[in-house]
Amino acid sequence: MPIFLSNVFLLFGLVALVPLLLHLLHRRRPQPIQFAAVRFLKEAISKSRRSRRITQCLTLLMRILIILLLAAAFARPQIRFHHLVPGGHRVILIVLDASASMQAQEGDKSLFELSRGWAESLLAGLTEGDRVAIIAPGCPDYRIVFPPVSDHKAILAALQDLQPGFGAATLPETIRDLLEKADGGLHGAEIHIFSDFQKSAWNKTALDALKPTLEQLNAAVFLNRPGILSTGDTGIAEAMFHPPAIIGNSAFQATATLTTNDHFVGANIVRLATDTGELNHVALEMLPGESQTTGLSGIAPGEAPQVVGSLRLEDDAYELNNCFFFSLPRLAGIPALLVNGTGERDTFFLRRALQPGGQAAAMMVPTTVGWPEFLAGDISGNAVVMIANPPVLDDTAVAKLRHYLANGGAIVLFPGENDGIQAPALRQFPGWENLTVTSRDNPELTRMDISLLDTHEPLTQRLAAVLPPPWSFPVRRYLHCEIPDQSGALLHFQQNRSPFMLRSRVEAGSLWLIAVSANRDWSDWPLTPFFLVFVQELAKEVAGMRLRSLSTVVNTPLPLAWPGSAVRIDLTITAPRGHERRQTLTRDNPAAPILLDGLTMPGIHTLSSGAETCRIAVNIPATERDLAVMSSSELLSSLKPLPAAYSSDHGQLRRHVDELRQGSPLWPLLLILAFALSMLEVLFANSRSRAVTQPRLVGQLLKQGGGVA
Repeated sequence: MPIFLSNVFLLFGLVALVPLLLHLLHRRRPQPIQFAAVRFLKEAISKSRRSRRITQCLTLLMRILIILLLAAAFARPQIRFHHLVPGGHRVILIVLDASASMQAQEGDKSLFELSRGWAESLLAGLTEGDRVAIIAPGCPDYRIVFPPVSDHKAILAALQDLQPGFGAATLPETIRDLLEKADGGLHGAEIHIFSDFQKSAWNKTALDALKPTLEQLNAAVFLNRPGILSTGDTGIAEAMFHPPAIIGNSAFQATATLTTNDHFVGANIVRLATDTGELNHVALEMLPGESQTTGLSGIAPGEAPQVVGSLRLEDDAYELNNCFFFSLPRLAGIPALLVNGTGERDTFFLRRALQPGGQAAAMMVPTTVGWPEFLAGDISGNAVVMIANPPVLDDTAVAKLRHYLANGGAIVLFPGENDGIQAPALRQFPGWENLTVTSRDNPELTRMDISLLDTHEPLTQRLAAVLPPPWSFPVRRYLHCEIPDQSGALLHFQQNRSPFMLRSRVEAGSLWLIAVSANRDWSDWPLTPFFLVFVQELAKEVAGMRLRSLSTVVNTPLPLAWPGSAVRIDLTITAPRGHERRQTLTRDNPAAPILLDGLTMPGIHTLSSGAETCRIAVNIPATERDLAVMSSSELLSSLKPLPAAYSSDHGQLRRHVDELRQGSPLWPLLLILAFALSMLEVLFANSRSRAVTQPRLVGQLLKQGGGVA
């Protein structure tokens, strides 16, 4: 049933009486005049009179209808859909996106401030008795006001106190979790979502799981975007640092990937800085929607246990993706164990590769032992173990390797004249159950080429960046490996596709197998630049796996190695803005890490307990660095067949609410009908008043003055 938003205009319908009164006033009965000469025309006149009456009645009816349609249109009739929104008090669920991306600036306000002001306007338009709930995905505790209450003053105060977080928001997942745990009272709810609608926050799978719950509640969804970032933005999408630890005052490399939005044109500068100041910078010319990767190197002076700093871009509309924080441990050296199977010559070239010129490399400090010392000693303190030319790997050796790997260690196996690396022992490791290994001799010294098999691995990418493939060297003998689907193979021989380097992941550790020896018994590989680069990059890779990271993202726990023998640690945590809090953490044993959580702000956090201190880096999630958003058509299409509306300003939202609660506007259709009837009335009246052709006999009478021949 239609309702009218402006009932006073219905009085205009009384004007429809005017055409009727005029018609009645001008209605006169004709006076009969006897005229004997044309009595035979009575029948024609009677027919003409009836035709005029029909024309006049139809014209009168159309004029009355035109006036009534105009009166109804000005009264703004609405068709209400009772099955969508029930009558009575409203239930409003305000979903205010509080993720990091909502801090992007739109003019002089952030998207979050615009959304909060919009939500306050929505709250001001409610009537007494309407119940409201507020949730803020992206905050550590997203339930701000829930279940819905009718105390609008308390809700307004909570809304005004709400501040955005620095984490990610998963809107459909959060709403579904909340609705499924609710105890009722949400039937017919209006769900008002205020967000920038990042693609990463609008998961289709989670949305499909949410739809049945919304249908069951007869809920209506209002998608409200307070603004779309219209200024240029450049952000740091990701950053990597090599090596993962600083040895003394050695150099390190930062690799940053920069992205721009569709509105950016021009240049930007990325700066590498630490506590001591800026170390390096580079300027880049970038196009809209472009991605570029650049590298910056620097030397970290000082003796602090951690090297902390950031990569920074010039200021723009979104400050949070202009900065990437890092914290790298400073070490005296990472211990590496070199194991000789027979004698010193087995690891001679490995030591030279790790200590070029007799000096410690950027990462490793090697120690050399023989095979008996290896089996009898404790190897847990080493970040990596490189075994060259071992004897046959018996059950005792395999058990020792597995125990070390289970604790996160890394082992690299090089074959040799002992032929101790056999398939039965290797098949005891995950992924190598179907591995076959045989030693093959070339009839003569043959140059063989090594090329990339897995181009997505960071190790192979770094090898190719330092020394572009293919790599070749003379080979006398090698291990010919066969494994289904080349699983775990990173490099291979081009001539026969046999793997040159295989990897097996064993719990927290990794086991690597190389196809040629580490000395010159099998090839001239140790004399090539490729050997030097390969050993150093492999050492960095496997040592980096053993090192505990000092970086994490907002709201993500960080396993952290803490010195000392205490299993209960009282920490003082100082946030980037100076706020201090205390947290007590426990661990199972002194060698286990502590699990640090509650890191809600990006930046450098300082931890202290007694005389020990540590500085860690916290960044916003990678999903919050990309400002790619859903379009309005994509959003509405994803919600079909639910009742949903998209708004880009508060006035548009009010109209959508009116349409949903009171119905669709009928006045445009009424105006169209009134216009069509007015055109039809003119055409009909003109067509009925056209002159009719006189009968032939009447024409003859008129010509002869009434006489008939």
